[in-house]
Amino acid sequence: MAMAVVMTCSSTLPAAASLLQSSPAPGSELLIAKERDKDKKEKEERRKNKKKQAEQRNSKPRKNDNRKQEAKRNDQKRKEQKQNDRKGNNKKANNNKHNDRKPSQRTLTKEERDRIYRKGVREGKERGYDKGVKSGYREGLDKGRDRGYNRGYDRGYDRGYRKASDRWRDWDSNRWRSYNSRRRDIWRRPAVVNNYYGNPGWARSRTWYRDRPWGGGWYGGWGSSSPPWGWWFGQSLVWGITTIATAAIINNAIERAIERRQPTVLVPDSNWQLYYGSVQPVQESGVTFAVYNGSGTYQMEADCNEGLLNGEVPTTPAEAQLINAACQVTYGTQT
Repeated sequence: MAMAVVMTCSSTLPAAASLLQSSPAPGSELLIAKERDKDKKEKEERRKNKKKQAEQRNSKPRKNDNRKQEAKRNDQKRKEQKQNDRKGNNKKANNNKHNDRKPSQRTLTKEERDRIYRKGVREGKERGYDKGVKSGYREGLDKGRDRGYNRGYDRGYDRGYRKASDRWRDWDSNRWRSYNSRRRDIWRRPAVVNNYYGNPGWARSRTWYRDRPWGGGWYGGWGSSSPPWGWWFGQSLVWGITTIATAAIINNAIERAIERRQPTVLVPDSNWQLYYGSVQPVQESGVTFAVYNGSGTYQMEADCNEGLLNGEVPTTPAEAQLINAACQVTYGTQT
């Protein structure tokens, strides 16, 4: 019996083993089903993500689309502007037509037309006739007075100095020495003068005596003789001189200074330097000029007819030579 049991057990072992291999283990089907569901969910999730990404890409604006939309908006603005311009031009044209209508087309009364006519005549007279006549008359009157006054003043001035110069002819040597010994300061008006390049155009050429814009040629005609100044005879005796620098001496000095581009010439019998380009005529026979005395530059004035320096008779030969040099540059002859 025991043998039978053993045999029975041995005979059923392979069958049981095959049965265990062929039949699934308890709970294995549930696991398989869960894995399948998980795979489906992952696939569905990936599909949804792809769809969402595609929608996002499609929803983003493209550069070309933006440009097209901007161009459309600009075209629309231009069309609106043109329409507004047409409306404004039409409105202006209508207004101009309305304003350009002739007076005869306006509904004006006779009184209004008469008032407009009288106003136009009055304004035209005020602007034209009255203004021209009054301004012209006043301008001519002022010029005439100025010319007459200046001529009378010049004549009286010249006559007064001539009469005054006559008394100098009667002065003796003692009186001239007393006059010359008085203290008088001629260096009272400092001035600033530019260098040679500040000279006017006429003072930069060898033909300066012809290029002077105010003319000249009447001063210094006595050559090497004594100048015709009323005080000259008495002063020359006291100073011990008989002549003054001639026109040729001064002209040659100026020509050399122009060639060398020097702004000054040496005044004879002195250590002063005359800025020949600084001379300016005053009235008919006066002149203003600048001179350097070794320590500074000063403004002077002279009367070439009477030979006066700053309104007075010179007290030294150097002052007389300064007057002569300035007058020769301003009004002197060629030789």
